[in-house]
Formats: sequence, structure tokens, C-alpha cells
Amino acid sequence: MQVLVFIFYAYFCSAFLSVAAMETLAPLVFVSSAGIALYQKKWVWPSRWILACFSGLLLVAIASFYSNSLPPASFLDYIGEFRWMISYLGFVQFFNLAYKHINFEKIFFTIQCVLIVAGFYSIYQFFTAHDLFRSHATFHRIYEGSQLWRPNAFFGLPTTYAYASAMFFCMSLANWLHIRNPASRGSKVTQFYFFISALNILLSFTRAAWIAFFASVTTLLYIVNKKLCLRIVLALMISVSVLYSSMPDFKSRIDSIFDLNYIANHNRIYLWKANWNIFKENPWVGIGFNENVKNIDRYLDVFDKPEVMRNHPHNTYLNFLAGLGSFGLFFFLLLVGVNLKHTIQGIRHSPHALHRTLYIGALGAQMVLLIGGITECNFEDIELTHQYILYIALVEYLRQQDFPV
Repeated sequence: MQVLVFIFYAYFCSAFLSVAAMETLAPLVFVSSAGIALYQKKWVWPSRWILACFSGLLLVAIASFYSNSLPPASFLDYIGEFRWMISYLGFVQFFNLAYKHINFEKIFFTIQCVLIVAGFYSIYQFFTAHDLFRSHATFHRIYEGSQLWRPNAFFGLPTTYAYASAMFFCMSLANWLHIRNPASRGSKVTQFYFFISALNILLSFTRAAWIAFFASVTTLLYIVNKKLCLRIVLALMISVSVLYSSMPDFKSRIDSIFDLNYIANHNRIYLWKANWNIFKENPWVGIGFNENVKNIDRYLDVFDKPEVMRNHPHNTYLNFLAGLGSFGLFFFLLLVGVNLKHTIQGIRHSPHALHRTLYIGALGAQMVLLIGGITECNFEDIELTHQYILYIALVEYLRQQDFPV
């Protein structure tokens, strides 16, 4: 069992360091956990609602594949986009087998140390736009004409780095508030982690991540400690005001949120229009999962806007709507809703303090992904999908322990 836990620890750390390692270790966690669960006759299924959502999404995806006459040779790659369902089942088995062997303080502390190193690395990138490990890495200026750059750390994009950091920040904050031992050495490291992680989310200059991070952390603090929440919100408001008045690049980035002519906003508006038109032509099962991205050119051409980037719709919900139609979006939203319901139920009624802490952290992490999904296809970002699936699998295990049928 200790070997299985070690593999999981390695997987969790790899989620912030290497996509290749993460994608290699995730199947290993599944195969090991599923094999042991079947051998020991301890296999557990998630709730019927979650299984119904998985089944519904798969059926809609298959119906969309065949109704749009997509190339048969591409079917395995197409259906492979839903491999996160397999990972989810594996994580549920893992927690059912090994939860009592997991030292959450230890694993959180380890990843915090990893992210502190990543934080220093991203500060270096902020000034230099230099990746020490990948020659093909690209960097984006924080604003047109700026001499500063949005850092990626060990990720491929600054947006991925910002959202991944924000999701884990919520888990760490909930855990730290549960420990309530600021005198410990680990707590001092954790406090420094909070500072550098929040700083790097700021330096990512990812506007939607700022909003999602603020909303999630505020919600988490409000649940745990309303007075602390008020102090933190006031401190953040003062900090934002100072940055806005003293840092032109920050001011420009904030102002761009409301500027429809700003290039990123301009691109999104036409991408949303194009994907909405895709949905209108394919209202029930869509054009095929991610096929909207492959067909975006002909839907953008009608606007005669050659400057608009050819990319995904930068909206998780619209991506499901265009790719899998009304039925696909329905099952995705149902999946999201079921997991949020289970999480909130745990926060309100769990008899175990640690379980409630993990529920609270998982709520914040889910909020980061879902709020950010309004302007980004976060669920298509494999690093973020892995974190989301891991946290909702943990919620499902805790739910089964706290509220057995």
C-alpha cells in the first residue's frame, strides 16, 4: 500500500512539473488501484448520478461522431478525449484503498515546496522571458509594448499556471486553516508559499484567473472565518488600489477587461459568435467534440475578420455546446452540479473536521475552474482537468464515508 501511496504522491507533484510525467503516472495510479480493488473485492462505484453523467456524455459524443460522419480511423483518438473518466474511477478506488495512509499535511507541504521553486522560476521568467528547460517555450507580454512577460513556470501557458496554482492554493488554504498552528516550521513555509503563490497568480496577468481566485478564496474564507474574510478582502482592495494607481501595466490590464476593442476581448467575441453559429447548425449533439476547433475557419470567415485567432472558443460551456450540442452541455452541467451539491452537503453536514476541510478546499478549487471557464476552455487543459478530477474523486470518496446509503 505504501508503494501505491508513493506513486500517487509522485503523480500529484508531477501535475505541477511535467505533463509527460503526469500522463504517465495517472494510468499507473488507475491500473494499480483498480487491480488491487478488484483482487481484494473492494471495488466501489461512484454515485448513480455521476455514472449517468459519464454515460450520457459518452453516448452523446458517440452519436455526434457518427452523425457528423467523422473519419472512422479517428474514433479512438476522439473517444480518448474522455479518458479523464477512467482517471476519476481510478482515483475513487485509490482513496477507498489508501485514504487512511495519506498524510495530507505532508503531501500539501511537499507540493507547496515545489510551487515555491516554481514561483521563483516564474519571477525569473517575468523579467527575462527565458525558459531554462524548453527551447520551444513561448512567452506573452503582459501588455502590448511592455518589457515584462507573463510567466509559465513549468507549464505551457501562463493561464494554465495561474489556474493550477489557484486551485491548489484553495486546498492548501483550507488545510492550513484547519491546522491552526502558525508556530510550526511547516506553517512558516506554508505562509511563504501563500505569499509567493498569490504573487505569481498576480504576475501571470490572467484577468479571469484573478477574478476566479478572488471569488474562490473569498468564499472559502467566508465559510471558515468571516472576520478573517473581511480583513483579507479589505487588504486586497487596498493592494489593488495601490497597484492600479502606481503600476501602469497593471492599470492597463485591469482597464482592458472593459475594453471591447482590446485584442483578446475582440478575439473572444468573434470566437463566441462563430461557435454559437456552430451550435445553431448542430443544436442537439453538436459538430463533434473539439471538431468545432478544427472547423472554426469557415465559421469565422463569414465575419471577414482575418485578424481573429483561429482557436478554441475560450469558453468551457460554449465548447461543449458547439462540440456536443444541447445534450452534451446538459450532461456536463449536471456533472458539475452533482459534484458541487455533494461538496456543499459535505461542508454542511460532515461529522469529521478533516473531511469538512477537504470539502471546503475542493469547493474553492472547483470554483476556480468553473468561473475561469467563462473565458477559457479550462476543461480542455489537461493539467487542470487532472486536478479537477482528483478533487471531485476525493469528494466522492468522502461522501460515501460520511453519508453511506
